Amino acid sequence: MHDTSLSTEPAARADPAERDHFTFGSGRRICPGMHVADRSLFLAIPCTLWAFKIEGGKDKHGNYEVIERDAITPGFSAGPVPYK
Repeated sequence: MHDTSLSTEPAARADPAERDHFTFGSGRRICPGMHVADRSLFLAIPCTLWAFKIEGGKDKHGNYEVIERDAITPGFSAGPVPYK
């Protein structure tokens, strides 16, 4: 068995139960550029975190509101819940 921690191979597995995500599609319609996209995101996200100060909004008293780290929308394609 080989290490797939830096690979997008788990997304291309035939058995859907063994896939770690469906971001790049599946089966015959899987994205041929998923390796490029995966590595581009790997570079873009740290650069964004470095360049911007990401914090919660302020309430009417000027105090920062707490951002729930684990608050995600339910469903097949999950995302963060809206915040200020």
